[in-house]
Amino acid sequence: MVDFPQIPRYTQRVFRRHLASQVLAALADTPVVLLHGARQAGKSTLAMELAGGPHPARYLTLDDAAVLAAAKSDPAGFIAGLEGPVVLDEVQRASELFLPIKLAVDRDRRPGRFLLTGSVNVLLLPRLSESLAGRMEVLTLWPLSQGEIDGVVEDFIDRAFASAFLLPASVMHREEAARRIACGGFP
Repeated sequence: MVDFPQIPRYTQRVFRRHLASQVLAALADTPVVLLHGARQAGKSTLAMELAGGPHPARYLTLDDAAVLAAAKSDPAGFIAGLEGPVVLDEVQRASELFLPIKLAVDRDRRPGRFLLTGSVNVLLLPRLSESLAGRMEVLTLWPLSQGEIDGVVEDFIDRAFASAFLLPASVMHREEAARRIACGGFP
């Protein structure tokens, strides 16, 4: 029987996400980038990190009651009042914003204008799939990979799908495998 060690708490640590470079590349050539994935996978944290550094942008969350009320009461005015790049976190809470975003992008196609995050598959929302088609790149943020937890770039999946896949020389001990499985990948 394997003894499971104490599961570490990751709440105080910000992990370097491998997807960050892909988000930045998308923002460099696309007007709207949607970062979506499961709740608590780290979308807001990644968006804030990018907006505070490599892609300076104003950060607004629709979890804020005042921001949500403004977005819902006058979606066109809300979007028209935004200057420069902006992050709209939890955008699925105000699907009314999608058409005004489309109109804003049609007037000004500069890349990196909008970074949207959403914890549900917003592509299933009819207004989004119709209004932002061809104007948006969609990226999925999965829970933490073992490489992100360990602070290394892993290549297991790339090697697994390569034509000459070889198992790594050092095989993980059962206890270590059990610990990693028990920890999961959510920050």
